[in-house]
Amino acid sequence: RPRVEWTAVEAVDGARVVYNRPCQNRPRTDEKGLDATKRAVQAKTGSFCACFSPSVRVRDLGSGKEILKDGRAFRTRYQTVFRESGTALEQRVLARAVFESARGAQRSFVLDREQHASLITPVGAML
Repeated sequence: RPRVEWTAVEAVDGARVVYNRPCQNRPRTDEKGLDATKRAVQAKTGSFCACFSPSVRVRDLGSGKEILKDGRAFRTRYQTVFRESGTALEQRVLARAVFESARGAQRSFVLDREQHASLITPVGAML
């Protein structure tokens, strides 16, 4: 289904499928001598970001502090994660809570307790 019709659970599960897709982080060229790694990272980033609204924001649940202020910051962060982390990058859901609005409202939230393997977290100049 198009992203517009996804439930919150479908969106985060779809994003996890893309997140776990292997992506080479070592430079390699294709038969034309072009950087195939860069294109693979861009494709994975595009597929991942397509699971979210272009106006996505990331906040710390406890403090409410804004971590990623908009879709551009979100894309930059995950492009760096995919570029630096390599083929062993993996996210697993250990526990999940789903919050749905009462009275048929179309707002829902998913809170996952996740475990990550081979995650290189970008900071500062790495972005």
